[in-house]
Amino acid sequence: MSLKTMLLLGAAALALTACGDPAADNAETEGAAPAETTENAAPETDTAAGESPVVTEAQQEARAEFDAAIQQVTVELFRESPEFATYLGLPQEMMGGPYNHHWGDYGPEGDEAARAMARDFQSRLDAVDPEPLDHNRRLTLRLLKDQIDAGIAAMNVADYGVGSPAGFTVYPVTQLSGPHIDMPNLLQAQQPVQDAQGAEDYLARLADMARVLDESIAIMERDAEQGVVPPDFVLEKTLAVIERFTADAPTDSILYTAFDKKLSDAEIEGADDYLSRAETTITDIVYPAYGRLADTLTTLSEDAVHEASVSRLPDGAALYNALIRINADEPDLTGDDIHQIGLDEVDRIHEEMDALFAEIGMTEGTIGERITELSTNPEYLYDDTPEGKEQVIADLNDQVEEIRPLLDEYFGTVPPQALEIRRVPSFSEESAPGGYYDLPSLDGSRPGIYWINLRTTAIWPKWALKTLTYHEGIPGHHFQLAINLDNQDTPLLRKLTASTNAFSEGWGLYSERLAKEMGLYEGDPRGDIGRLQSELFRAARLVVDTGMHAKGWSREEAIDFMVDSGAVTDRSDAIVEIERYVVWPGQALGYKMGMIKILELREKAREALGEDFDIRQFHDKLLVEGGLPLTVMEAEVDKWIAEQQADGSADPAE
Repeated sequence: MSLKTMLLLGAAALALTACGDPAADNAETEGAAPAETTENAAPETDTAAGESPVVTEAQQEARAEFDAAIQQVTVELFRESPEFATYLGLPQEMMGGPYNHHWGDYGPEGDEAARAMARDFQSRLDAVDPEPLDHNRRLTLRLLKDQIDAGIAAMNVADYGVGSPAGFTVYPVTQLSGPHIDMPNLLQAQQPVQDAQGAEDYLARLADMARVLDESIAIMERDAEQGVVPPDFVLEKTLAVIERFTADAPTDSILYTAFDKKLSDAEIEGADDYLSRAETTITDIVYPAYGRLADTLTTLSEDAVHEASVSRLPDGAALYNALIRINADEPDLTGDDIHQIGLDEVDRIHEEMDALFAEIGMTEGTIGERITELSTNPEYLYDDTPEGKEQVIADLNDQVEEIRPLLDEYFGTVPPQALEIRRVPSFSEESAPGGYYDLPSLDGSRPGIYWINLRTTAIWPKWALKTLTYHEGIPGHHFQLAINLDNQDTPLLRKLTASTNAFSEGWGLYSERLAKEMGLYEGDPRGDIGRLQSELFRAARLVVDTGMHAKGWSREEAIDFMVDSGAVTDRSDAIVEIERYVVWPGQALGYKMGMIKILELREKAREALGEDFDIRQFHDKLLVEGGLPLTVMEAEVDKWIAEQQADGSADPAE
């Protein structure tokens, strides 16, 4: 099961770690997750409105059985993907022993096992009687069933790709994701090296990369027999990623330099010997495996087509509908429905941008032409030099500090975890997104990381930068994920629901809008244009994603729309984006659909509560419980509104 698949599956991953074996949960190990004790677990008398606080013996027994069943699935999931356990910093006791020395199974047998696990998990959930469960457990049950049912709907129409307990990946190896990218990234950013054993684990995982790449080759060859091959331009870009990665001398590889830094930081004796072994492993094992993967991609390219749509694949139209459900949380909307929503949003945003352009005296040309003019004005560009890129990072840190004094007015809960800003690794810059976020470890030993792509500073004019910071950092993904991870009153059973795609990305886009409401664009019309361009970008995604996968648009038609609408000013950037939507069909829908739902629910609450509406309480309701699927979130907000109307406004920190 791939790391990307595990990260996308949301609730059926970390969410399942709530009710662990008490001995394991309370074990004190270096790098362990915080133990969940009876003091910080959700109390048995925690009730929703209308529930009796009295818990019968039968209810206690049913709840204990539910917790035990979920814990069993927890262990199975993480043992299938030890790299995901590393990503989260889970304790060895939960995993049944050491796990940082190897990767999961990425081959056909591993895929079959993951699909079987998903169906088994679905059967176990279907057998649960929700009646004796408390509100928190019933919510967890509903959430997990929603996730697992959506993932299996995709697996039921596609026996190719990579399945998981609540997600689906069409192409296992692409220019954006796959073990050839995920493994180096994890070794650099999350792999712990704190002592001699950690160094040995690093070297073991380094050598084990070859097996994983060979297993990925087997998956691609299996799928090719069904005619499932990525488009020619995807294979070309993926080959380029591999070529860039292996072009470095072994001692210049990120696999070597990251290890060197970890050894130095931990002051581990014998570092020269460890590094010598790493160099040999990279030279003799890792690079040749990348070469075999490149050879396979070259062979597949001979029969690859140029068509972008996932609908060209076996049962592809049905698969895309399933991916809409997974990524946009909109089971009742079709691709045509979402396409029209996107077109309407593009028109609305154009009108708002036109007014702002008039404010700064730019009234001539289309929206796209004016954005291009503003984007290429040297006054707003950083020097495309190492010093210029360092200045970008410095300015991003300043933007984070600027927003901090305003947070208490809008949030009852502020995460304690640090936020660190880093550059995207150079080997993946050409195909990586402009920015993304990695959550902190459960024990707080590793900060949240906001990554920015600085392949060239030209893609980040100064007026556009802070919108990215509000989305990826504060109050965006860092708040959305870190608050949920830190909440000791919510069982870990729901913690990774915060990665539900529509809520996660919807919250990020909502945060950009919230920043304007907080006054952070006051007197900065160009910055506000940057915010609106970001929203335009997400609205255009609704159009092009559904255009390609539901309406038969070509790659080139989608690129033209992105440029002509002004969503992207540089055609080369539009190409990177469109090729992302080709390999991750449906994923880009979550941003705008999630934002629309959050704003809709906020307005509903404001109208219902009037002067008693407290935006801090509203934000806490969304963030502290975790990012629920949109339909579940709407029901929970409706319930919260009713409770507020009945009881009066409560302290947002409660």
